[in-house]
Amino acid sequence: MAAVLEQPFGTLEIDPHVLAIIAGKTALETKGIIGMSGGLVEDLSEKWGFKHGEKGIKVNTDQYRVSFELKVTVQYGEAIHHVCREMQQHIRTTIEDMTGLEVDYVNVEVEGVRTILEDEDTEPVKKIG
Repeated sequence: MAAVLEQPFGTLEIDPHVLAIIAGKTALETKGIIGMSGGLVEDLSEKWGFKHGEKGIKVNTDQYRVSFELKVTVQYGEAIHHVCREMQQHIRTTIEDMTGLEVDYVNVEVEGVRTILEDEDTEPVKKIG
């Protein structure tokens, strides 16, 4: 369901896919976040060339409010709780500033920890978890 804002000259509808893309780009801008994880089906789809731009992100909308559930990979050596808190705050601020919607929550599930030198298509240099 699209998020809907009443404007002076009509309504503004924002598709959940747009919100997911904004949240994903914002998450990846956060120091210490080195990837998003969408699970096996999304990972296989991406390897076959289907890119959605919203990997590992679930968006829930309630007309004027929005919430997110993200699955991320954190850089090895970073304080996970600090990195995730910063990402949550950054997503909340960016979504609210760009859309005018109120963010209820940003839940985060850390699905992996990697060194920044690892490439997903090659053998990992150091894999944790």
